[in-house]
Amino acid sequence: MPRDKALLLWIRHVLDAERDTRSIPRLFVTYRELMTNWSEMAVRIAAELEFVWPSSPAESADEIGRFLRPDLNHYIAGSSESFDPAPWYQEAWSIVVGRYGDPSSQWDRFDRLRSQVEEVTRPFEQYFGEVEKRLKGATAKERAS
Repeated sequence: MPRDKALLLWIRHVLDAERDTRSIPRLFVTYRELMTNWSEMAVRIAAELEFVWPSSPAESADEIGRFLRPDLNHYIAGSSESFDPAPWYQEAWSIVVGRYGDPSSQWDRFDRLRSQVEEVTRPFEQYFGEVEKRLKGATAKERAS
């Protein structure tokens, strides 16, 4: 998948998920945090969301450790020297990993960012939909032959 498309999908997912979960307790955890130190993240999740795991992370450590392994983290964000994402992505990422204490300050920043992304991408939605449709058709035709 082209990087630009992946970034657009990522930011849409983050912005939509953030908006749609405002009314419930939540916590931002990055994939890298989860893969490199799942036990610390499990403790943090339980503490911040006042959640009790069915079995403690210590009791489930072997099973979880076989599933969540650091070697599964194949991509490190920002590891490519040529990677220079648009300011939208940088701001969304800074909000997610910054863990600001006041949720309303996050909401204002996310709302402003969502408006900017929607304003700029809206004119291209129909075009990208048509491109995707044609690409799928060409791929299906190629597989059939």
